[in-house]
Amino acid sequence: MSNSTPDSTDNGQSRRSLKNILVKPREQLRYAFIFFGGGLAVMATYIILFLYYLNVTITNLASSYSIAPDVANTISTALLTASIATVVFSVTLTLIMFAAGVALSHRIFGPAVPMLRLLEELRSGNFKARGHLRKRDEFQDVMDELNALAGDLEKKYGSSK
Repeated sequence: MSNSTPDSTDNGQSRRSLKNILVKPREQLRYAFIFFGGGLAVMATYIILFLYYLNVTITNLASSYSIAPDVANTISTALLTASIATVVFSVTLTLIMFAAGVALSHRIFGPAVPMLRLLEELRSGNFKARGHLRKRDEFQDVMDELNALAGDLEKKYGSSK
């Protein structure tokens, strides 16, 4: 299991290591890639439709209004710039969604580590053991119930450790 002590940087500030963020890498990355893949699919669909209708619009304008070639080129250049901005925005948003997937999965899988430790302690007969979660972790109620169970077991059986 990972140590929950933050690493320190050269300037004395503390930071979390990747090992502390990805406590269950396979499961957490699966959730992150669900967010990433979903975002990528939505953005790719949007970009394809955007570029298609952009091309149709330019073609219709050029044929309907007999636009001079230099004006059509200027419009195309401006719309290409808008397209590039859309792609950059989409990629950025998709990366943000990936990071959100990692962060959200950490809030779910992070509490599993101390809960599993507490269950291992209880299984080994150490009924004095208690578990603690960080203030913003999910499953506080589950940890409270596990601690209550540990207290009940300690009252009933004492502690062998």
